[in-house]
Amino acid sequence: MDNENHQAARLALTERHIAEGRRRIAIQTERVEKLRERGADTASAEQLLQIMEETLENSLELQRLIEKSLRLRTRGPVNIVPT
Repeated sequence: MDNENHQAARLALTERHIAEGRRRIAIQTERVEKLRERGADTASAEQLLQIMEETLENSLELQRLIEKSLRLRTRGPVNIVPT
């Protein structure tokens, strides 16, 4: 598999992880709300939610980097002409 195909596969996997992360964050947000409604301690649940959100942000940054890498590759080599 050439590097461009590898990057495309990695992008697809990252996009799946992002979608799954968003789904899990929604579920955890509901859990925090239900705990709060019952008057239960939410500290651990909120801490987990924060970690999940940070992980999602990291995945989104990875997605941006992979997309940038793919865009640069599709442009082809840049010819630099000395002035």
